[in-house]
Amino acid sequence: MEQCIKRGNIRDLKRAIRLSGDINPNSLRNKSDGRSLLMVAAQSNKTRTMEYLLARSSILDVTAQQFNGFTALHYAAWKGSVGASRLLLEAGADPARYDTYGIAPLHKAVAFNQRQILEAMLFNNEFDLANLPTGEVSCPDDYEAISLIDTPLHIAARSGNVTIMKLLVAHGARAGRVNRNGDMPLHCAVRQGKVRAVDFLLKEHARLNILPHSLTRKNKNGILPGDTCPRFDATCLSVWIKVRIA
Repeated sequence: MEQCIKRGNIRDLKRAIRLSGDINPNSLRNKSDGRSLLMVAAQSNKTRTMEYLLARSSILDVTAQQFNGFTALHYAAWKGSVGASRLLLEAGADPARYDTYGIAPLHKAVAFNQRQILEAMLFNNEFDLANLPTGEVSCPDDYEAISLIDTPLHIAARSGNVTIMKLLVAHGARAGRVNRNGDMPLHCAVRQGKVRAVDFLLKEHARLNILPHSLTRKNKNGILPGDTCPRFDATCLSVWIKVRIA
């Protein structure tokens, strides 16, 4: 069935479902990794196949999760499947549903620079999605990383994606929010030497009238935003100077 979906062959998919004897599309999953048919279609952006699956059964669960907590919307956001994401959101998929690593589809869209998908998620911003923090990690103990409880703006600042940052701020993202380490997005942008992101955040802090305070705001390790910058290359040094003279 997976190959039928990847090829977009709905006729063969119908035949395969009929031969399986299972009328519940929620239970039809890839044996190797537990992805549902809807997840496979979303990952491949096969919108016609998704429309068939969504129309075929009133019991299809668009929020169903894989063993790692991924939903179909996680896959669509990760792979940049714009059409699939819109279909899922219209069908009631939750952009704030955490996987076992504490990551929601919205965070995937931010991290992988999926602007159109992020716009669709934020369109009906009833739950302050622009400030949705990453959740606690609930995966097995051998996964040693802990969640930093980053906001989407922290994630975008760390990668220096100003387009995504502007979109988040336009939908209510707050530049002064801190994560588990006490870092603001400004700490993250300076630490990574992201000049344009630092410029944007300094202007945003000035607009919010928090600039003097934010430049002297230490994280939980007692580090100021300007002191997070490594000073061993010209780009990082220029960022450090920008913060110091702001």
